[in-house]
Amino acid sequence: MALAGLQPKQQGKILDILFDATSGIKSVGDAILFAEQGRLASASERKIGSLRSTFEKLDDSTFDLLMDLQAQRVLAWAARRNPSFNENANANPNPNRQGGDA
Repeated sequence: MALAGLQPKQQGKILDILFDATSGIKSVGDAILFAEQGRLASASERKIGSLRSTFEKLDDSTFDLLMDLQAQRVLAWAARRNPSFNENANANPNPNRQGGDA
C-alpha cells in the first residue's frame, strides 16, 4: 500500500516511524507493517512477498513454463494439502506436456 492511500493521521504515524533514526525502518512498506502489527516482516515473509509480486506480473505463457518446470513439486504440495488429490494427479500430472518429462 502506498503512503498516499492512507488517512492523514496514518500518514503522519508512518512518516514519524520513517524519520525516527533509531527505528531502522527504511521503507514505507516496513513502516506500515510496523505501525499496524508492531513488527517488521521476517525474511521468509519478504521472500514470499517478492515471489508473489513476481508471479502476478508473469504473462500466461511464462507462468505455464514455470509451472511445467515445477510440476512435480506443485503436485507433491497439493498431495500434502489433500491426500485424495494424489490419486487424481497420478493419472495425468501434466496434460499439456508431451513425453511425461515434467
